[in-house]
Amino acid sequence: MLAKADFDRHGRAAPFRANDELIALEPVCVLTLTNTLNSERGAGMQPFGPALNLGQKAGEKGIRHQVVKARA
Repeated sequence: MLAKADFDRHGRAAPFRANDELIALEPVCVLTLTNTLNSERGAGMQPFGPALNLGQKAGEKGIRHQVVKARA
């Protein structure tokens, strides 16, 4: 499931509002990809804040959370 961020309505807070909408749907599990799976491209990049926020909110609600990572 995907929640589209409404930047026109919520501005910079839009991705976080979309997270709230997703959590309100009471999912069984949340998957997050906080960085690219391409290790060369992702070198030195910071994790994606809205994805981290979604994982945190899932944990607070007791929803299973799985981080998607590249295979080693």
